[in-house]
Amino acid sequence: LVEGRQLVANVEARPSNAPIQITLYDPALGRPVLEKSVNGEIAFAGYAVADKRALSSLHNSSALAQIESLVDEARNAHRGMWEYGDATADE
Repeated sequence: LVEGRQLVANVEARPSNAPIQITLYDPALGRPVLEKSVNGEIAFAGYAVADKRALSSLHNSSALAQIESLVDEARNAHRGMWEYGDATADE
């Protein structure tokens, strides 16, 4: 997914009790857009979900909504972890 690409990391949050939260962008794609970020690509492919409790999610509700939209697209298309249905514990 990222082999051979030079990426730029945007630090979203530095919680003291959790790992640093970043968004990875490919500067070759132009202006940083969340849907085109590595984070967005992973969510769209069905290999990630949004952490609604993360510090960065709490401070940026529009970014959370964008990632959740990409996750929903992956879920509806049965990509990645959604291949056999809903993989979350919500059901």
